[in-house]
Amino acid sequence: MLYDFGMAMGIFAVDDMGGIDIAWRVRQETKHLRKPGVRDTLVLDRLHDMGRLGQKTGKGWYLYGDDRKPVRDPELETLIETTANAAGIPRRTISDDENPGAVPLT
Repeated sequence: MLYDFGMAMGIFAVDDMGGIDIAWRVRQETKHLRKPGVRDTLVLDRLHDMGRLGQKTGKGWYLYGDDRKPVRDPELETLIETTANAAGIPRRTISDDENPGAVPLT
């Protein structure tokens, strides 16, 4: 987790705070700059299409209540799995020590 590296929140919580619609719009405006063969963020597009725009709608990568704290959403986990399967993207578990280039925290 990014918290283990001293970060206040992860990238998905940051997306939700800024707004999925903003991230989606930036992607649309910079589409012509992407290199061929770079994989698109398929789930982000689906979230946008579903109206899950982040904290402002109470749903994005996470669910949000009045306290605006992120809560895991089983519906999103299912969406990620079905989107990956439809795109032929294999899923696997990645261990904490799998990245040999990671810099250990002191």
